[in-house]
Amino acid sequence: NTLDDYEEGTWTPVLSGSGSPTTQTGTGKYQKIGNMVYLNGVILVSNVGTVSGSGIVNGLPFTNSVQFSGCGAESSVNGKSLAIRKGATGQTYFDMNYYDNAGLCNGITNNSNFIFSVYYQTSQ
Repeated sequence: NTLDDYEEGTWTPVLSGSGSPTTQTGTGKYQKIGNMVYLNGVILVSNVGTVSGSGIVNGLPFTNSVQFSGCGAESSVNGKSLAIRKGATGQTYFDMNYYDNAGLCNGITNNSNFIFSVYYQTSQ
């Protein structure tokens, strides 16, 4: 993991909670420089289905080696800011909630659009 270890690509973020949205589309891009991964993503939930509780974004392109956090925004329902927390060590997912600690999936409606950026360390 040196600075000449460079990679970029796409990844597919998938939102879940207690259950999963019925219909969603996720797109994202990442850059890996040394042991740092910089990524962004957009998730459009067109049909909420039965999802509730905290939001979990799965599918990170690399396993993280330390706990991390980030930020984001919900752009289509109420414009609330998102807090990205608990990127647990050794995992390929992170938790995402509103800054007021309301469960992310409790407040979304059909056609919710989430935009976020995260950076984290990996041992890969």
